[in-house]
Amino acid sequence: TADRVFLTEAQLQEAEHWMRMDVMRRTGLARDNLFIRRIWTRVAVGAAAAVAMAFGIWLYRDMTRPNTPYQANTLLIKNDIPPGKNAATITLDNGQVVTLNSNKTAVVIESSQLQYDDGTAIKQESMRQDAPDVLSKMYTVETPRGGQYQIVLSDGTKAWLNAASSIRFPRSFAGAKNRRIEISGEVYLEVSKDEAHPFIVRSATQEIKVLGTHFNVNDYADGSPARTTLLEGLVQVSSSQTGSINLEYRTLKPGQQAVISDQKIAVRNANLSGVVAWKDGDFRFENENVTEIMKQIARWYDVEIIYKDNVNDVKLNAAIARNRKLSQVLNMMEKTGEVKFKLEGRKIIVTK
Repeated sequence: TADRVFLTEAQLQEAEHWMRMDVMRRTGLARDNLFIRRIWTRVAVGAAAAVAMAFGIWLYRDMTRPNTPYQANTLLIKNDIPPGKNAATITLDNGQVVTLNSNKTAVVIESSQLQYDDGTAIKQESMRQDAPDVLSKMYTVETPRGGQYQIVLSDGTKAWLNAASSIRFPRSFAGAKNRRIEISGEVYLEVSKDEAHPFIVRSATQEIKVLGTHFNVNDYADGSPARTTLLEGLVQVSSSQTGSINLEYRTLKPGQQAVISDQKIAVRNANLSGVVAWKDGDFRFENENVTEIMKQIARWYDVEIIYKDNVNDVKLNAAIARNRKLSQVLNMMEKTGEVKFKLEGRKIIVTK
């Protein structure tokens, strides 16, 4: 994967300006301003940010700061930290905790056995057969900071767990009126369709009703608002604390996001590629506050963030693969000239 770069909003606008000039020069239409404006209006909205990201290093080095080459922070490289990896545990209904293989990507849940998605069996103690009902046979999969994993539930529903996340679910949904699970952190779900048995997701601040769809839930206990983003199908989202009754639901359409803060829910359009970038192996931000970016970096690289300066007003545009070492991510952020970093053990010191 080619390196991509972090850009400030001003740098992104300047990059777009130079692309407009280049389009006019190459097409010979520089004097036909009205025609160019019409073309650019159609092209820029959908493509400018994507093109800026795809050619990020070229834009940054050769356009935005042609006379000030960036020198990599060698101290970051010296104290480098590798990226996260596949890592998780599964707690069975008998209390046994199994550490999942980091060389595998997914675990498949079946009523009588556990196996990885390549068919390899998972060693475990004898499974409980005396549980009186399906809801008492609960499993929990948890990822640590710096870990991710995939799960295929007994009904075929697929779940991707981001770092520091969990999902609790029954060994089998057989005999249950509704398919209920509980999550924390960030989980992307592709739910198997079964209109007779609605799929219900619970987190600390919300409940989501599903018939069959693709959606992402982000609900970390880090002070950020809970967000549910719909890619396909139809979901209903309620704002509630666990155990609440008389829930009031808001319906989402594909491309919309429910944002929950202080038990109030707002629906807005979402940047889908940015929301699910983590599942596809990328960090991707558009005009994102540095403090929010650093929360994701902290979870994925299992580091602590310490702020020496106030960076609440710094927003960046970014795209970079999550399999990069920490130094590569931080060096790219430093290229903007907006923030600086110092790495001390597993602590990142952030300054302006």
